[in-house]
Amino acid sequence: MSCMFRGCSTLESFNEKNTSSLRVTNSMFVGCSSLTEVLMDTSKVSSMEYMFQYCTSLTDGPDIDTSACSNMKQMFEGCSSLESIPEYDTHNATNMSYMFNMCSNLRTVPDLETEHATDMYMMFNGCSALTEAPDMDTSNVADMRYMFQGCGALKSVPAYDTTSLMECTAMFRATGIESTPEMDFQNIKDLSGLFQGCTSLKTISDMTFKKTVNVNYMFSGCNKVESGALEIYSMMLTNTKLVNHIDTFKDCGLDTESGHSDLEDIMVSYGGLLDIAPNTLRCKFAAGTEPASYYSATMTCVDAE
Repeated sequence: MSCMFRGCSTLESFNEKNTSSLRVTNSMFVGCSSLTEVLMDTSKVSSMEYMFQYCTSLTDGPDIDTSACSNMKQMFEGCSSLESIPEYDTHNATNMSYMFNMCSNLRTVPDLETEHATDMYMMFNGCSALTEAPDMDTSNVADMRYMFQGCGALKSVPAYDTTSLMECTAMFRATGIESTPEMDFQNIKDLSGLFQGCTSLKTISDMTFKKTVNVNYMFSGCNKVESGALEIYSMMLTNTKLVNHIDTFKDCGLDTESGHSDLEDIMVSYGGLLDIAPNTLRCKFAAGTEPASYYSATMTCVDAE
């Protein structure tokens, strides 16, 4: 029944129980902008890709059986009136990319069983009313890029498992989080834009950057940061692989006294305010410690005053 009712803008409800043989419902109700109710047997459906895309009158997720579904890509994308969903069985889901993309009125999502999920790309992108991120097993997820981008009402997120994570560009860009989550990003190569534009962010927690090569715009625009920026900057300086750091700390902490002070000790090449000769590094070290040995051949490290 893929695409069966696609573009039926006057369809308000669908009630058909004799659908037990269905395996695929991709794009079944795409663009059904008046649809508010769906009752059908989906117990054997393995793919629901685009199923309710742009069903702009849906306020609650339909009560359907999702236990056999592995593909939920863009399932509710653009459902701008959607406010809540039932406790869907998602234990077989692998692809959840764009699942709630641009669901701008979605406020809450129940905890999801996602132990087999591998792709959460843009899963909650543009969910500007979302106040709480669901608990999820993300141990097998490789892609979380733009996952919560634009979730301005979101104040915190759980410490998701990043064991398998490969990509998380702009994962929290323009969210309302107040402190960085306690997640392990040390094996991620590209952290560009990760917290860019998080104007409520106050505290940056400890991070390590073993394999990171790109931190462009990572904390750019986080103007309310009070602490943590200088420590993270110092950690970045110990990573020999890190080559891209355009405006990493641009305006980070600019509107707070402590944050502005930290910016004065961060080099302009990282988006800070410290303008120094290219062969001289000014940084802060704990008493008795020395700069990483690889710096000695190329620059002089001077203790900050």
